[in-house]
Amino acid sequence: MSEPDPSKFSFRRWARGVKEDVKDGFKQIVRSTPPTPSPSPGSHSRSADHGVEGSTTSTPAAEHAINDTLRVPIASPYPTRPQSTPPTLLAAPSQLERLPSAIAIVSSSEEQTNHSVIESSQTVAPDLAQYESEPIAQEAARTNHPQAPFALHEAIPAHIPIVDTQQALQTSTSANLQPSSNLGPLANPSGGSTDVQKGEEKPSSPWYAGIRTTLALVERAADAFPPLKSTVAGINGILDIYHAFDDNKRDFERLAERVKLVDAILRSSPQDAPQEFKDRRDGLGRTLNGLAENLKGKGDRKRLERLARSKEDQQEIVRLIREVSFAIEIAMTLILQVVKGINWLKDRQGEEYKTIQEPIARIDKGVAALCKAETLKSLGDVKNFAFSNGTRRRECVPGSRVGLLSELLTWGVDRKTAHAFWLSGMAGTGKTAVSETFCSQLSKRRLLGASFFCSLTSTELSDVRAIIPSLARALAKARPEFGNALAAILDEELSQGNDPLLMKIPAQYEYLILAPAKEAFRDSDENVILAVDALDECRDQEALLEFLEVVLSTKPPAALKIFLTSRPESLIREPMELSSTPSRPQLCRLHDIEHDVVRADIELFVHHELEKVIRPLKVAYQGNWPPLEAQNIVERSGTLFIIAATIMRYICDKAGDTVERFREFHKSDAAIPSGIYSLYQSILEAAFGTLTPKEKENGLSCLSLLVVALRPLSVTEYSGLLDLPIHTIRAAFTSLHSVVQVPPDGHDDQLICIYHASFVDFLTNQQSTTPTSFPWTIDRPAAHSMVAEHCFRTMNTKLQFNIANIPSSFILDCDNPHLPTEVEQNIPPHLRYACLGWSQHLSMIIPDPMHPLVAILSGFIQLKVLFWIEAMNLLNSALQCNPALCRASEWLEKHDHKDSATLAHQLKDTGAFVLYFSASPASQSTPHLYISSLATSPSHLGLVPAWKNHFPGIPTLQTHSSWSTPLMRINVGSQVWGVAVSPDGKCIASGSEDGLVRIWDAQDGKEVEVLEGHSQCVNSVAFSGDGQHLASGSADCTVRLWDVMAGKEGNVLQGHMDMVTSVALSNSGKELVSGSEDGSVRVWDTTTGEEMVVLDGQTRAVYSVAFSSDGIQIASGSEDHTVRVWDWRLGKELLVLKGHTWGVMSVTFSADGMWIASGSDNDVRVWNARTGQEERAIDTQTGTMQSVAFSKDGTQILSGSEGGTLKLWDVETGRELQAFQGHTNHITSAVFSSDGRRIISGSLDGFIGVWDRTGARKTEQRLQGHTLLVNSAVFSEDGSQIVSGSLDGLVQVWDGRTGEQLKRLDGHTAYVRTVVLSPDGTRIASGSGDNSVRVWDTATGQELLVLQGHTWTVYSVVFLPGGTSIVSASGDGTVRTWDVVTGEELMVVEGDRGVDHSAQFSSDGSCIASGSWDGIVQIWDVAEGKQLKVLEGHTDGVCSVGFSPDGTCVASGSNDGTVCIWDADTGEVQMVLSGHVGPIHSVAFSCNSTHIASASMDGTVRVWDLTTGKEHLVLRGHIGQVRLVAFSRDGTRIVSGSSDMTLRVWDLEGLSYSSEIIKDQATGWLLAPDNRQNHLMYAPLTLVPQSPCSLIISGNSAIPSFSSPPTFSFDAIGDNWQKCFTPLP
Repeated sequence: MSEPDPSKFSFRRWARGVKEDVKDGFKQIVRSTPPTPSPSPGSHSRSADHGVEGSTTSTPAAEHAINDTLRVPIASPYPTRPQSTPPTLLAAPSQLERLPSAIAIVSSSEEQTNHSVIESSQTVAPDLAQYESEPIAQEAARTNHPQAPFALHEAIPAHIPIVDTQQALQTSTSANLQPSSNLGPLANPSGGSTDVQKGEEKPSSPWYAGIRTTLALVERAADAFPPLKSTVAGINGILDIYHAFDDNKRDFERLAERVKLVDAILRSSPQDAPQEFKDRRDGLGRTLNGLAENLKGKGDRKRLERLARSKEDQQEIVRLIREVSFAIEIAMTLILQVVKGINWLKDRQGEEYKTIQEPIARIDKGVAALCKAETLKSLGDVKNFAFSNGTRRRECVPGSRVGLLSELLTWGVDRKTAHAFWLSGMAGTGKTAVSETFCSQLSKRRLLGASFFCSLTSTELSDVRAIIPSLARALAKARPEFGNALAAILDEELSQGNDPLLMKIPAQYEYLILAPAKEAFRDSDENVILAVDALDECRDQEALLEFLEVVLSTKPPAALKIFLTSRPESLIREPMELSSTPSRPQLCRLHDIEHDVVRADIELFVHHELEKVIRPLKVAYQGNWPPLEAQNIVERSGTLFIIAATIMRYICDKAGDTVERFREFHKSDAAIPSGIYSLYQSILEAAFGTLTPKEKENGLSCLSLLVVALRPLSVTEYSGLLDLPIHTIRAAFTSLHSVVQVPPDGHDDQLICIYHASFVDFLTNQQSTTPTSFPWTIDRPAAHSMVAEHCFRTMNTKLQFNIANIPSSFILDCDNPHLPTEVEQNIPPHLRYACLGWSQHLSMIIPDPMHPLVAILSGFIQLKVLFWIEAMNLLNSALQCNPALCRASEWLEKHDHKDSATLAHQLKDTGAFVLYFSASPASQSTPHLYISSLATSPSHLGLVPAWKNHFPGIPTLQTHSSWSTPLMRINVGSQVWGVAVSPDGKCIASGSEDGLVRIWDAQDGKEVEVLEGHSQCVNSVAFSGDGQHLASGSADCTVRLWDVMAGKEGNVLQGHMDMVTSVALSNSGKELVSGSEDGSVRVWDTTTGEEMVVLDGQTRAVYSVAFSSDGIQIASGSEDHTVRVWDWRLGKELLVLKGHTWGVMSVTFSADGMWIASGSDNDVRVWNARTGQEERAIDTQTGTMQSVAFSKDGTQILSGSEGGTLKLWDVETGRELQAFQGHTNHITSAVFSSDGRRIISGSLDGFIGVWDRTGARKTEQRLQGHTLLVNSAVFSEDGSQIVSGSLDGLVQVWDGRTGEQLKRLDGHTAYVRTVVLSPDGTRIASGSGDNSVRVWDTATGQELLVLQGHTWTVYSVVFLPGGTSIVSASGDGTVRTWDVVTGEELMVVEGDRGVDHSAQFSSDGSCIASGSWDGIVQIWDVAEGKQLKVLEGHTDGVCSVGFSPDGTCVASGSNDGTVCIWDADTGEVQMVLSGHVGPIHSVAFSCNSTHIASASMDGTVRVWDLTTGKEHLVLRGHIGQVRLVAFSRDGTRIVSGSSDMTLRVWDLEGLSYSSEIIKDQATGWLLAPDNRQNHLMYAPLTLVPQSPCSLIISGNSAIPSFSSPPTFSFDAIGDNWQKCFTPLP
């Protein structure tokens, strides 16, 4: 054989198992094959069929496999880049196809004289000398033997730089770059060295130095491919302990060569490389990333030190190194197949070396001789049992399954791994394709002994007893030495009359496989692998068990390994998984491989298949490739290759329209072609074939739950829900492991899952032609009915009061460390599922008023529903309760039955109750479902009165018949200007100050979507009639349309010149109307975004617009005080409605279009939409009406005003029906839900309120409080009474404890400015804006005197000691003294300047102090009318003054927000009290002068300690400015009056609770005063005001009166809370 030209070279890659002949003169030479054990003909022959068992002739598939093989030649010493390449080196494809098989085998004698064997290759790969290290190159030079480059069947890019070796040796500093020397098969599995003899290595050139230098250079240069960089880094770390791997250095050397190769190819690839190239590159990257992580974990110093001592850990490293090597090898071969013909390779030329014909001829001769052996005929003649046998079986798409194949090859070459490998996977996961590919890879490495592919399509191929004889016959052909030994054994057996085909399987295995293998492979250093695919397709199950038992339990010779695949059928799975440790096979479950890895491989497959029909598709898609359809196919395939293959066969079928079939998959839920259903049918027929009726029933129950379950369930959940033992559940799925993933025994908490959704489609007859008579056919509604009934059975059995054994109601759930464990133990998974899922199953049942679930539901809500809510709260799912109850209610409403309708109404009310609980802080502590929410809930919600009978121990509160607390408050986080509800009632939209439109779930208050686009405040939002679109108007002068489902912006409507204040959509959704502060009303086409018409007529800003229900008319309200009605199609003004005296802020049509409602300042007006006549004017007395809305039936109007008041009015009578309190700032928008049961409001307080409307009663609420601002109030001496005066002109007397109205003193003709009690409490004096002082009998309320003389408002009145005289001060500048008995004016004193409204007398009446707007306080002597002191210090006007009880101090409150305490004698400031953020309207000293209270416009009352000057208390609760404050005589209570028309009494010592305050806001939690960690109760502030408020006397319908602070009995709360529940008999 001639020597190869050293100037012409190619890279060595793709090696089979190697045994190096260590002989003199052959150092650093990698053999392409192991040495021939004997010169016998045909030794180690694979013949021209290249591993195809059962045939001695080369097939086209075999020759294709040969051409795909990378050969392993010998290296030449100093290759340099050729100056020119002969043109003959590029062989035409047709020439290559005719090349002979290319197994490069040399005999021992030939190896001594010929140093290289180069097999046929299309091109010659370039030099990578720049990667080689100096020591290896020098060693090669010393041996004077060539180092051949590696022959590849594909080319490497021409522009990869090649460094001249001689120059490299001279210029390199740390590691001169030299030609590569080693890339070959892995070392022998035993771990023995196959490298050059160690004794011939120089100490200065350790074996690892060149490898490390090579890898270090690649690591620095591999930025183009990070997975390679990280992998190389991990390997370099391992080399720190190179001496531990002396026996495996060949593995590292081969890996270094592979690393150089992949780096060279990937660095040279252009940006526009084809997609197929990138797919295969990415497949390698995913595999390397995983291996790099494993290597990284083994590279720290401590692990390295352990590796130096541990052989076991060293072998793990070697295994990882081999996996990396094989992964690169597989991927690079596939990549090189792709790049054929690409421009960046076309100018690369090379020269093919001649193949060695003589060794091949010798092998062919041996194979031919072996095939002629008559003895082997006794092993039968099964056809087409092996891989690559011309059937339709296909290999994996190039580039896919790289990681899996690397794992398999690593197992195959390592004798320390298990002798058997079981690859399992459910039907369609691609097991056979993996087997085919694995066998092909083994064949190329000469590791494949024989293979057998079982198949139900053939009697022979499904016969277990044919497997071993066929394997033996094929192995004899592949390995002549085995054939010789087998022939000898068969001759003996046949001579004794033993037919090998009739032997028992254990005997077959012993005589046909084990015995000849022991003889043939005794001294072999390379492994031989047998492969058996699809064991589950064998028909004889008993024989199959025999086969498995003998294969797994009998350890073969070290060189022999067996690879098995099957579905995870229990018959096969159990012996595999239960095998003893020594014989336990290595396992890999295809269905357990990470989904993203499988998905990437399926994507490769789909793109590969589409290439077959790419031309018409690319024409149809005009270069937009790959389109969405390709991605949808991948998604629809899940993890099943068979689905992808079925779809691709359907698309690529030449009989159909490829383009149209492909387009069917534009939708992600496109149907899957039915080809897979025959597979499912065969599996189910086998599973149901031998079952008893009871077993079939259990199996159908399990399948029904499998089909309709809302999520995959565990074995335990199946058992609990179906009330069946675990062993029964497992038995039901025993025969379905091919299509259903069932966890192994002992792992009952793991999930039972289907592998692909198409199985469910098959079971439910959705897309199958399967007759419904089959026992596995599932009727979905019936299945849902079964599961729903099981859910209720489970809940009724398992749910109970205090299911989680919560020890105390004082603690929040989050503070209970034992709660998670208790929940886990007491709410098992199947009960969780029942609680969470019953309503969804119920909603899928066909409505039937006689359905048993109607009665079950009725019983459930009597009491058990509370325990369900409790459990749901413990599962952090309480917000799902209301949607669940609404679903159940909707299902009942479909029955059209009276009883069902009643139950449906009860369920909705129960939903309102649970929303009241779940959306409130009470849900933070589960016991407060009962102690707080049930205790405070109004009686009309759910079955509250009946439920309370079971809970006599819960606190009691007096609630109002017209309940006004919101069910839910949604924190928007920005001032809300507009709200709207979708037509189905499921979504709420809001527009806010921050320019955002938000979508909320109306049933649980969660944010669904945030729509960004406006640049300024969003003033108005409106849904289309179908709920699919939303319109918004903004201060940025635009109107925007939104696709609600997609969350995307549609048309932007521009035309307004000022902010858009209001938008409305017609019912059809085709037209939109907008109003603006530019005074125009514009109508738009929503489809095109075009402006259709501009309606001009309003003379000032338009604040509101609305469509009539028929979409013909538009109403607009304007700042010009008018409402105008338009026919927008004609552009004509129809009516101008006049009557408002202020700007019209809101307009709306009734549902029937007959009426128009409009809101303005303090009034709502109702107009006839046809005639324009005013039908009703409602005086709301609540400020400007920002919003008005008709109820669906037109009988009620909802109004929202600037005072934060939401009210419901009767249209016919104009009476107030109900007031809703909860907002603390202006209400800007309010609407009804589509079913009319809810009211939704938006406010400038940043919240959306959701209210229950069903409690509204058509009865006028009786209000006893003042109807206007309260100016003055005073306690009686004993504190039993309170006297107050108001702007409403009334003086009223109240019970100081209960707030009951005792007397109504009506006589003043103007507002009352001040009231005071005589020292004995028998008389009341009041000063008024009518300039009079009136004296009243406290007991009878009779007016005793009217003292007239002042010519201006009387600001202050005081009884002199003894109570016989009264002194009054007026704005007319006079101070007058009156006789209380006769009314005679005793004295008039005129001051130098008028008395201010803040004037107050000292307690003895001798002095009067008053403040002025210039910030000065003056003190006067009443008797002499002389000015005593001028107190200066405030920086703004003084609003209020007061004397201390002993008269030594004066307090003044100012617009500057401070309170000054003055010495009355010296006029000096004693202290300045700062804390208020607004003017201070009233100050008052406590009777012992230790404290002072101040009332401010900021809505607070503050109590100050005069000893320290520090703030002692802040009293919050008033929603308006506080105008007065006064202490009780004993100093334990304070009364305050406000512009919100309420009097509040604050008990500073007597309450049994205190309010929790966070960031100056009361949360509603009532805490124990002695231990503020104890949560006594949660109560909305509308029911229990912030402590220490103990009494509210209200004249405001939006603020309920309050007179019964809760008292707590610790017998049924706290540690005794369980006693609050008493089950009724």
